[in-house]
Amino acid sequence: MPNYKTAQMKLLRTISYLQNTSWVLGSHRRISSSASEQIDSWRGASALAVVVAHAQQIFVAPLYSGAYPIFGLASQFAVMVFFALSGFLICKSATRNFRDNSRFDLREYAVDRLNRILPPFVFSLVFLALLCFVSPYVFPSGTSVFIEAGSFMARHELDVTALQMFGALFFVNGFLTETPPANGALWSLPYEVWYYFAFGLMLAVRGRLGLVLAAGFMLALGMRNNGFILLSMVWASGALVAVLHNNNLINAYYAKWVTFVFGVIALMFAGSYLVRFYGGEPVANYPRSVVLWSAFSGVSFCGVLALVVNGAMKGRALFGRTARFSYTLYLSHYPLLLFIYGVSQQGIMHDLVLSFVVAIVSALGCVVFASVVAGYVENYRLLKARPKETAAAR
Repeated sequence: MPNYKTAQMKLLRTISYLQNTSWVLGSHRRISSSASEQIDSWRGASALAVVVAHAQQIFVAPLYSGAYPIFGLASQFAVMVFFALSGFLICKSATRNFRDNSRFDLREYAVDRLNRILPPFVFSLVFLALLCFVSPYVFPSGTSVFIEAGSFMARHELDVTALQMFGALFFVNGFLTETPPANGALWSLPYEVWYYFAFGLMLAVRGRLGLVLAAGFMLALGMRNNGFILLSMVWASGALVAVLHNNNLINAYYAKWVTFVFGVIALMFAGSYLVRFYGGEPVANYPRSVVLWSAFSGVSFCGVLALVVNGAMKGRALFGRTARFSYTLYLSHYPLLLFIYGVSQQGIMHDLVLSFVVAIVSALGCVVFASVVAGYVENYRLLKARPKETAAAR
């Protein structure tokens, strides 16, 4: 029989470690080049999966909705891969910050995050506003409204309100304002930004107080959006993998069990969603099944991530180049797909095969567009990093 007292002591010891900022940050270990390539490939593949899923939902689903839930689940899982990798990479960045500065430099952490997030994000908002402005001049309806094409239209118009833009700009969409429907992909960005903030708060205010403040902040936002708390387990699991890797504590046996157990639970929620969808229930009746699928499938992926960074699992990195523009692709593809749909809708709305072809071409167009734009926006730095102090200056 298992020794429950020993297990309880290990749990309490781990919790006490997590309250110790020096333990969380004190070790930094680089991942191997093969693991780094695999992570880049996952990022690229996830961005492509989201684009393909949205192209199917926008162009094909109005004429054939049978595959709608499959692509929806795939898209949600792809976003969870982003969440898990984000938690892992941000934690790795924080431990490198601590190693290089002999302390956690909050300013460096904030500048790094803002430089990464803001240029592509601001571009996506300007791009969204431009497409909304142009749409009435090129859409067959003469307005920003699409021609009505059934109950499975992804959106009914390409438009955005000032309040929606304001909420997105300050990362409060989903909490205080509605996410702009014309760029539904923006729903996940506030989640990640506030995960970054809570993690930075926990590390900047050292010890138990930092953990309490971060937890209180998360709970306050969770009261506005329950999904924010539930999906934080994916981001936190990715960060935990980083801490375990830094301290050489990854156990392949347990990682496999995490992958299996959480994967099975995720599939149960996915099955519930599919049964209810194909049983004819309205889509709005079961969002919780989708959120639970997302959370558990994301943690299951973290088990795979642990195996890869620990060298226990290897795979071919097929989509590494796409990672260079994956963030721009994620933020910009949705309004561009809607715009192309609005322009072409009159010619394809009664032809399933043609809609499928246009969906593929449009998705490829989004990839090409993002690859060009990313060369400018993903390398642009709004804020300058503080010059490093020399050892003598310290």
